Formats: sequence, structure tokens, C-alpha cells
Amino acid sequence: MHVVDMKETLHIYLRVSSSSQEEDGYGLETQRKVGLELAQKNGFLSELHEEGAASSSLENLSNRPVMSALLSRIEKGEIRHLYAYAPDRLSRNEQTSGLIRYTLFKHNVRLYTQGGETDFSNSQDKLMFGILSQFASYENEVRTGRLRRGRLETVRVGNWHGGTTPFGYKVVQKKLVLDPDTSEWVRKVYRWYADGLSIDQIRIALIANNVRTSRGKINWSYNSIRILLDNQMYDGRRTYEDKVVGEVVSVDCPRIVEPVVSKIVRDKIALVESNGKKNNKNNLKVETLLRDLMVCGNCGGTIGQRIVATQRTRHYTCKNNERKHRMLGEPVKCVALDGTRSRSANIDEADHLVWVSVVKTLSESSLYKEDFKQRKLGVENTSIKDEKVLRSRVRWLEKEISKIKTVIATQSILKKYGSSLDVVRSLNDAVLGYEAEHQELLIRLSRQKEEKKWIDWVGDFQTHITDMVSGRWSLEDKKTFLTGVIDEIVMTTVDTQEHRFDIKFNIAHDGSKIVYRKGAVKVYDVVSGEKVVTVNTVDGISALTKKKINA
Repeated sequence: MHVVDMKETLHIYLRVSSSSQEEDGYGLETQRKVGLELAQKNGFLSELHEEGAASSSLENLSNRPVMSALLSRIEKGEIRHLYAYAPDRLSRNEQTSGLIRYTLFKHNVRLYTQGGETDFSNSQDKLMFGILSQFASYENEVRTGRLRRGRLETVRVGNWHGGTTPFGYKVVQKKLVLDPDTSEWVRKVYRWYADGLSIDQIRIALIANNVRTSRGKINWSYNSIRILLDNQMYDGRRTYEDKVVGEVVSVDCPRIVEPVVSKIVRDKIALVESNGKKNNKNNLKVETLLRDLMVCGNCGGTIGQRIVATQRTRHYTCKNNERKHRMLGEPVKCVALDGTRSRSANIDEADHLVWVSVVKTLSESSLYKEDFKQRKLGVENTSIKDEKVLRSRVRWLEKEISKIKTVIATQSILKKYGSSLDVVRSLNDAVLGYEAEHQELLIRLSRQKEEKKWIDWVGDFQTHITDMVSGRWSLEDKKTFLTGVIDEIVMTTVDTQEHRFDIKFNIAHDGSKIVYRKGAVKVYDVVSGEKVVTVNTVDGISALTKKKINA
């Protein structure tokens, strides 16, 4: 059996740049037929590579997997003969076409088209192919511009330009007309918002009434309602912009919302945006200590916060109920350990309880005290190293000053015999700079010597704890600190009266202690304790306050 070399195979590339070319005589079947006939006529084996239909206006190799695979095989020397119905079937994009031409030329691949054979080693063929490719690229740009301007003209004469039909309308004979079912819901949404309902309340109402979005979905998102309230088409004016052409068309369309209601809604939205707040007052952005660290121990959901300044309400609450309620349109309870509904926890009470518990645990933790000591030692060692560097620099400056003064003295003598005055002035400036730096370093060393003291580690540690308790730390400082020592806090509703907080440290601080080794002087080991500390809102605060943490 005779085995034909792969280099004697004609690789037939099939592609149309749009579905319309399937019907204009240049479709895939036509290309396949012509390619196979050419292979048979020239004694080639044939291998088909079908890219299918794709847009040519934005094409590149990332959305041309078949062409990318062909180029890869050309690079490996596996392809020597390539067929495409016309040069523009390879690409109408100038950059992509240039890359393909270069690859074919580099690996001496012969290209076969309806216009004949192109040998890229032949300068005339290469030039002709480049010219044809440029024409194809130009033709594609002209066609794309024509399509864009045609779409603008479609809008200008009042026809719908295509795409998803806006909620409240339908398309009849290419024109937008009111949809009697959905347009009534648009009016209700606008009236609800004008009357003071929040976007979340509007979402729930639409879901509860089984109102579908333009895409047929039951779940209305916050943004979908927000976009609906921003849509100026409902005021009877439709605007279409083509940024590439740089033209805007504005035409009349059927009005859905009454002008008075629409004006109220626009003013409310403008006020919300100017204040930089959402229209729902229950969602004010207020920084709290624990929100980002907590999870719900009853259902595993995330913990959010509900703050209403006018009602002096500040609570941590499980958001899983609200999230499921939004998705399903029905309430789903997060159940407490005793079977009752889970409750929210007072933010100030929870923050105080957890912070005091963390401070108490760390103040009694030998692990934390040892870590604190090592970090302080590191700072002390750094200051000792800094002092050595300063003293070394002082000695170097003194030597340099002495050397330069000697040179200046020599220059003063030589000046009488024609030495340059500029040289002497430059050397004087250098001495002045060194002397100024030398004086500054001596002052710094003197100050360091006066302030340097032997560190009392126990006293230093107690000062650190006192600062944590006394309120000298800002909320941001506390949040940063807790993030460094805690993995998470699990908030669990026990019953109608009690919340439990499981504080999960990243190191086993609780109950850690120092154990001195037998027979060794001042040699000890630090033994770990437990990672989780549990406190309750009922007895937690009272138990902690019995033992005050003092410096």
C-alpha cells in the first residue's frame, strides 16, 4: 500500500464571514465542492477544515480556532498546500491577514484560491496576494460602516433596530408598540417608587405576582429594576447612539408613564445619586467591628447588619433569610437552637462582648505574650543595628573630610602656579556637605544614647493591653487587629433570650502557659491551649466585668 506524504495533501479551509454568505453562492457547500475538485485535479489527498460562519468585523485568531490550529501545523511543517475559496476567506482583518500571509511565506506554503495558485516565494504572487487582502479588508470596513448607518436609518424612520425588546413593548411590523400586559406593570413600578416603596419591595411584588422579565426570568434583580426606572423610553422618547460612527438618533416612541409620575421618579433618583446613598434607608453603610468576621451558626449564612438611625436600631442579623426570600418570593426562616425563629443581636453589645473577650484571652495567653516579646526584641535589635550603621558612617565622613582638606591645602599652594579656582571651590562645597551630615549624625547618636533604656517586658506588655482596653484604639485599628488573630466568629441564636459567640483564634491562645524545663535555668517551653473561646450575651458580659483587666 502506497503511503502518501502529508505534504501532498491539500488542506481545504472552509469559512463564511456571515450567515448571509450561506445563500449568496459562496457558502460552505460551494467551497467544499470546489476544493475537493481542485484536490482531485492536482492529484492531492484532501483534508477539510471547517470554521463555519463568523463575523469578520471584529475577527481575530482568538475566535478562529480552526485557523489557529492550521497555523500551528504550518509552523510544524505539516502543511504545504492550503486552499481557501478567496483571500478574504482567510481574513478581512488587516492585522490577522498580515499574520497569516507572513506564516505562509515563512514556511513556503502554496495557497490555492479561485483566482489561481499563489507561491509566496514568488515576489509578484506575494505582492498580488497582499493587494487583494487589502481590498478585502477595505471592503469589509465599508460593509460594516454601511450596516451601522443602515441601523441608524432604521431607528430614524421609527423601526426597532433589533435586540431584546424593552419591557413594556412588543415589536409589530418592525415598530415598537405598547404591550398591554407588561406596560401596565411598568406604570405600577413607577407609581410604587414615587409613593415611597423601595426597589427591594418592588422586586418582591413583581416576583409575588409572577411577572416575568423581558428575557422570561422570574427573578428580578436590583439592577433590572434600577434600569427600568432609568429608561427614558417610557417618557415617549427613544435615543440610539452608534459610538463608532459617532452619531446619535432620537425619535418618538409610545409613552407608557405619565409625565407627573415620571418627573417625581427622576427627581428622587437624582437626589439619591447626589447624596451617594441608596434609596433604602435600612441599608446605610456604617462600619462595624465584627460584620466581616461573622457567620451564622444556625444556618451557615453570612451575617449582615440592619441599622436604622431614626429608630436607633443597630443589629447584626443573618442575611440568609432575606437572600432566600428574594430568590424564591417566600420567607425561609433561620431557626434558633430551641426551634424558635433566629434573632438579631445588638451591635454595640456584641462588639463590646467579643472585644473584651479577645483582650482577656490574649492578656492571659503565654503564647501571645511570648510573640509580643519576640516582636519587641526584633525592634530592639533593629535599633542596635541602626546605631552601628550610623557610627560607621560618622567614621567614614571624618576620614573623607580630613582627606579633602589636605587636597585643598595642596591646591592652595598650587593655585599660585596656575591651578584652577573652580577645583578649590568644588572641594570646599564637598567638605561643607560632609560636615553638615557629620553634625546631624552626631546629634542622632547622642539622642539615641539618652533615650535608650533596658526594656521591662512585663510592663511593656501590660501597657499594650491597657491601650487595647482603654479605648485608645480606633475602630479601624481594632478591625485590623482582629483580622490578624481571629479566623472567624460564629454567631448562634440559642433561644429567645441568648446569643452565643464562638471566637475562633488562628492560634491556640486560650489556656496556653509556660512550662520550665527541669534542671535548666530560665529555659522554658510555651504549651498551646484551645483555639475556640465561647461567650454568651446573657452571662458573658457580667462574667467578664467581674475581673477587670488593668495595667
